[in-house]
Parts: sequence; structure tokens; C-alpha cells
Amino acid sequence: MAAHEYGKRFQESTRGRVVELLRQRNRTVEELAAELALTDNAVRTHLATLERDGIIRQEGVRRGPGAGKPAAIYAIAPEAEAGFSNAYIPLLLGLIDELSARHDAAEMARLMDSVGRRLAASYAPAGERATRLRAATTLLRELGAVADVTEQNGAVILQGRGCAVGLAVAHSPAVCQALAALLETITGELVHEHCQRGERTSCCFHIGSTAKAEGQARTLP
Repeated sequence: MAAHEYGKRFQESTRGRVVELLRQRNRTVEELAAELALTDNAVRTHLATLERDGIIRQEGVRRGPGAGKPAAIYAIAPEAEAGFSNAYIPLLLGLIDELSARHDAAEMARLMDSVGRRLAASYAPAGERATRLRAATTLLRELGAVADVTEQNGAVILQGRGCAVGLAVAHSPAVCQALAALLETITGELVHEHCQRGERTSCCFHIGSTAKAEGQARTLP
């Protein structure tokens, strides 16, 4: 599911109230309708949208005392829980600051290179060069960067408009090494990082057209 921003406006909306109730415990349509003072049909409309967005899911049924139709029980989808937390960014930045305090620039670069290769393990596709380059571009976009692709002097250039990890890069430029290593593992070619850092960080990676990265290590500081 796409990341869902559980912000103040969402919390105050009817769907936000549905989510808040389901985070407390699983409920049926009838139970939600009673607590929200809504009709069953109105609740079903909100549940359908939340289920479509991957935020909730049906989790079993509950039979009443009579012989009527069992009531579906709704719960928060496990993969949606991360979208409700505001802790990930400050925790990540705190971890990067602590690592930077413990390691010099060369060690940080090597560490981030290892992180990038570990992250890429589940992304690396098989196939021809065009397939791998397309996968690299798609991944950069999925991570949050708007990436343009151009070709120059035999190299493919992935130019991001903005940076998916800009806040982390502001704390340690070595974070760019993680993305470079990730792209290098996916493409199987040497990747050189030319990111622009400053008030507005933007990604830029040059992917060599002939030098294969397999079995080689990029030169790190």
C-alpha cells in the first residue's frame, strides 16, 4: 500500500474516527455505526474506501444470537500501522547522527554502501540492461523522487527532482552512498553519485554503460 499520511485533518474526519476506533479494537459495521451515530450504509461507504486504500481489512465474522447473517468484523491492516507513526523520521535521523559521531567519513561511506546493497537484495531484477535500468528508475520514483532519465557520453543519468531521503542527507551526505549502492546492485553497472546538496537536495546518479559492478567495489573515500 502507498504510505498513508495519518495527519490531523485525517484524524478529525469521519474516516479518521473509524480508523481510531478500529485501532482500539476490531468492530462490526453495526458497532461502528452506533459509536459514530451514522447509518450502517454510511459506515459501509467509509469502510469500502479504507479497505480499497489498504488501511483496513475484514477479519472474520461474528454470529449474533439469532439465525441472521453473520456480521463481518473489520480490523486495521497490519501493513498500514507504519502509516500511523511519526517516530520513524526522528529515530532515523537520531541513528544517523549517532553513527556519524562514532565513525569517520570513510567508515560512514562504507556503512551506507552496505546498507544500500542490503536494501537492493529484494529489488534486483534479472533480464537485459534495459529491464534493469527501468527497474532502477521505477524504484527511485517509488522511493519518492521524481526522476528524469537521459543519456550522455555512454552513461545513463538518473536526475531526481528533489530527494527521497533529503532530511537524512542533510544530517550526513554519506546517505547518498546507500542509494548509489542500491542502484548499482540493481543495474549491475558502476554508479557514480553527483547529487546536489543544499537548501533543496536533488538526486543525480550516472550509470556507466560498460563497467560492470559485479565482483568490483566502488572506490569509496
